[in-house]
Amino acid sequence: MPVEEEIKATLDTVYSPLEDLVVKEVHGELLLIPVKAGKIDLESEFFKISETGKALWDKLGDKKTLKEISQELSLEYDADLELIERDILGLIEELLKRRILVAVSRD
Repeated sequence: MPVEEEIKATLDTVYSPLEDLVVKEVHGELLLIPVKAGKIDLESEFFKISETGKALWDKLGDKKTLKEISQELSLEYDADLELIERDILGLIEELLKRRILVAVSRD
């Protein structure tokens, strides 16, 4: 049985959504739908992001590290930075496993 590679996100990395993705907002949550060869991939699971996760998702296009995004969200929501960082890393790792995000350079 093959061993699944462990995927780890880091706070010093910039992540971006893949282009082959349909994003729909439904009742304040985001529904992420993979697309392959120009068609919705019905064999892949859709992924739903809560309202709280949406705040992170909205900042991913800003070419900021997860550390910078965590600091912004901590200030915006007056929340504990360590808790925000832990939650963000968990969500990002799940999105990386599902091939919804990729690490990118800051250029």
